[in-house]
Amino acid sequence: MICDGAGAAIPLRALFADITAGRAPSLDTYFTAPSDFVSWWDPTLRPGGAITLQMAPGQAQASLDGLRAHLVALEAQHATLSLVDFAARDYEAGNTTSAGGRFTFKIHARPNASTSAADGGGEGTVDCYTGKIKILVVDEW
Repeated sequence: MICDGAGAAIPLRALFADITAGRAPSLDTYFTAPSDFVSWWDPTLRPGGAITLQMAPGQAQASLDGLRAHLVALEAQHATLSLVDFAARDYEAGNTTSAGGRFTFKIHARPNASTSAADGGGEGTVDCYTGKIKILVVDEW
């Protein structure tokens, strides 16, 4: 099986459509299990403040509660994200958390209802076995 990131195009487009429509995205639909998830970052977060998996207080099981809360906040602020272009990249091999099919994308987006839409883009990694997103970075919007 060749994994070059192409499998992320459909879930990425659908994730952005859910956020834009004000629907709470199902994390199970778009993202890997918490144990395989690496990070999400976008310009609404502080530099170095990527969202990663979290251990719930008093629990030994990891969750994506931080990501869920962030996506709900984007929806509440009426963020819009439209996938304009998508390019599959190579496979990052190795026994590391960032292994998987890499991709880049361009978007037309706005982080909230009070800002103008702008062009931006980012990159990410898809898990080759599940076809779900494990890393997503929106560099600018």
